[in-house]
Amino acid sequence: MKCPQCNHDVEPLTLVNGKWGCPDCKRLFVNYSLDTSHESQELGELSRIYYLKYLEKAPSDNKKDIQIKNKYLEKSKEYAREAAKKSNPLGYYMLAYFYDYDYDGMNLSEAERCKLATPYYNAIALADFSGIKDEKIKADTYEIQKLAIEKFKTMLLEMSHDNRILYGLEEYNNMARSLGLSVDLDDKSDNLDDIDLISKIIDNDKEKTKTPIFSLFTITFGQLKEILKKNIIYDKYLLSFYEVNSQLKINESTVIRSKDAAKNILTNGKDYLNKQSKEPLDNRKVVLTILYKGFKSKYKEVNNYISRFEQKGNKKKQLDTEISIVYNNLSGSGKAYNTNFMFYEDDIIFTKDASIKTLFKLLNE
Repeated sequence: MKCPQCNHDVEPLTLVNGKWGCPDCKRLFVNYSLDTSHESQELGELSRIYYLKYLEKAPSDNKKDIQIKNKYLEKSKEYAREAAKKSNPLGYYMLAYFYDYDYDGMNLSEAERCKLATPYYNAIALADFSGIKDEKIKADTYEIQKLAIEKFKTMLLEMSHDNRILYGLEEYNNMARSLGLSVDLDDKSDNLDDIDLISKIIDNDKEKTKTPIFSLFTITFGQLKEILKKNIIYDKYLLSFYEVNSQLKINESTVIRSKDAAKNILTNGKDYLNKQSKEPLDNRKVVLTILYKGFKSKYKEVNNYISRFEQKGNKKKQLDTEISIVYNNLSGSGKAYNTNFMFYEDDIIFTKDASIKTLFKLLNE
């Protein structure tokens, strides 16, 4: 689709704050309009037609029938992408629908799928279609808009149960209010189990999973010990943990680089954390950061970002300091405690450089 800032045809980046960003000019999508021309509408209709063909094709064990059914789905996704590039509302809806129901097989959590689909639903929901001349296209587009509004409302509720996936709750509250929806998201919603979510990130099978490049979690030391008992591929992940004091500030850090280091933490955890604390060891707060250092990107920015974490000595100390400053600033503003952040390739591409500070600025964009 066309970036409203630089007018380039781009595939928008979906950012941690739930907004779209341009990979070329590195600016947020704002004030963009949708296209309901006959040309773009035809692409959207083809996507819908092939998806219906896919649904109508009866399930079968016959290899040829399976290939035909899958071909219908692939054609539907292809036309949806083409229509979305032209900013067509039906194309947006179909693409959002495919994200929503994980037709790309990325094995994402429900909240993660919501994050990818919501910008498309939201763009349709907030658009003004009163100027469409063709009455058939106008009627069809209004029906799509009604569906998009319902989907948007449902997804807001889904994300409110897992606010670690999406930062920027106030932004989404504003979107909801602009549509007259009574959805109020807050930071008190029930979250998924931390251990399950973190285990998923460091799961061995990455072929079908969209993996965060950099994650930050506030957990207890007891939870950390449970995570370290799992089968982590240490050559693919760099795990660091930072002690959090009673003022929710980071005190010190220890980098976990090997199974031996993890084993040492499990058996001698008291040596890593403040011995003077009155809080039982397993209840103390820890900031855990995870870098997927085994990830190889086609983008230089992402590889540069990952390489910064692999530095040793003073370079690593600088990174620890940078993380401490960022987290402590978040804590001071009340945004860090019990809040977890996951940054993907899109976030790193958009931020221009390999700075943790710049990456976290996205949270306030």
